[in-house]
Amino acid sequence: MTGPSGAEEHEPAVHSLVDGPGQLSVEQWYAWRVLQQASLLLPSRLGRLLRDRHGVIWSEYQVLTTLRRERQAAHLDAKEYEGVRIGTLAGELGVAHASAKQIVARLHPFVELSNDRADGRAVRAMLTERGEELALACDLDVAAFVRQRLVDITPDADLEAVRRVLAALCVRLAVEVDPRLPSPRAGGEVPELPYREEVRDG
Repeated sequence: MTGPSGAEEHEPAVHSLVDGPGQLSVEQWYAWRVLQQASLLLPSRLGRLLRDRHGVIWSEYQVLTTLRRERQAAHLDAKEYEGVRIGTLAGELGVAHASAKQIVARLHPFVELSNDRADGRAVRAMLTERGEELALACDLDVAAFVRQRLVDITPDADLEAVRRVLAALCVRLAVEVDPRLPSPRAGGEVPELPYREEVRDG
């Protein structure tokens, strides 16, 4: 095939990506492409929803929902709520420590910063009462979004299969960053990602 410049051009070598030894089949390649597209579309659509309804962008929502989860866990365990270390938030968001701190700062007065009692060098983010209300409102909208576009139209068995596949992928990727995390085994139960401060913050 001849290009605009008159030079000969070649069609993309699709076979270099699929159907070769150690490569991906066509079905496997398209499964990967669908996962890749969904991972881009979901934050974009949800981010627009949260921004329009609550004035919150996607990274800020991730902080809010993480802090709300930890706040609820402390309440269920009858423990004093101490918030979450900035390093832990940075690990969950996949951003640098300084970036996580900037996101938290933007969320004031819904989130407050405090020094870690056990380690004065560490800083913790804590959800306030107003932050709890905002996080709950955001979570409800996200849940409705997910139910309408996924849960209500997908059989339970397929949802479970998706959960296991994505959970295993998350764990494998996390293990590459921190080898101390448990690795999933073929055909076995996928271990939960332990978002513990001793793992994330070292």
